[in-house]
Amino acid sequence: RLSGRLKIGQLLTIVFQKLGLLNKVYRSGECDADTPKVPFYKMPNALAHLAADQLTKLPQTIAHRAKLATVYDNELDTDTIPKQVQISGSSAYLRYTVQVPTRDQLMSLAQKRGYLLGNWYQDVVMPRPKDWKTIHYTPGSCPVAEALVKQNVNLPTSQKFTEKDAQIISDLVKQSYE
Repeated sequence: RLSGRLKIGQLLTIVFQKLGLLNKVYRSGECDADTPKVPFYKMPNALAHLAADQLTKLPQTIAHRAKLATVYDNELDTDTIPKQVQISGSSAYLRYTVQVPTRDQLMSLAQKRGYLLGNWYQDVVMPRPKDWKTIHYTPGSCPVAEALVKQNVNLPTSQKFTEKDAQIISDLVKQSYE
C-alpha cells in the first residue's frame, strides 16, 4: 500500500544511487545493447545480508504470491480480462500482468485508493533502448504488440498486500471494463 514512506523511499533510493551506495536497475550501456566489460558485481555486505535474509523467507514469499495470484485468478474472468500468461493458482508471479483498456486511469484510481500498480512493460523491448537501431528494431514493425503493451498493468503480489487488497484491486480492474 502507498504511504508517506513511498515518497521518502523513492528519494532515498535516488540519493543512495547518486552516492554509489545502491546500484541502479540498469547500467547506462545496457539501454544501448552494449555488452558489459565486467558482467558481475560483488554485493556490499549490507546487500548480501539483505539477500541472505530474503532467501530464508523465500518459501513464505512464494506461498504468499501464489495466494494472491489465486485471488486474481478467481476474481478476474479470463474471457473478459486478457492476461499475459497462462495463469495457474500455484504460480508465484513477481508481476501478475493483465490488460485493461484504460491503463493510466486504472493506475490513477488505484493510487488514489492507496494501491501502487505497475507498468514495467511499457515497450515491446525493455529496457527501452536509447536508439532502436542498436537492437535492430523498427518502431511500428509490430503494431499489435505495440498497442497491447500500452494496456499492460502489473498487479501487486508482494508481502505488503493482503488477500483483501487483491480483492479490492480485482474490483478496480473489473470496473475498468465497465
